[in-house]
Amino acid sequence: MNERLPPEALDAWAKALRERFGRGPDDIPIPLILALASDVAVGVARPAAPLSAFVARLVACNVIHVRTPHRAGR
Repeated sequence: MNERLPPEALDAWAKALRERFGRGPDDIPIPLILALASDVAVGVARPAAPLSAFVARLVACNVIHVRTPHRAGR
């Protein structure tokens, strides 16, 4: 199966995920996630794509956490 969908095809799914997990519109950058997955799938191995996307998000969260001052009550 070699089906190519534009990033907009995932808008409804991304919206459902944002609503379910209380995230904002910029929290799920579909084009960037797909580009990362594509680069890894072609350059490394197909099964590495979801793992790489997961790890990229972990790293991004750690960077944001380190750069954001702690606020009382959070």
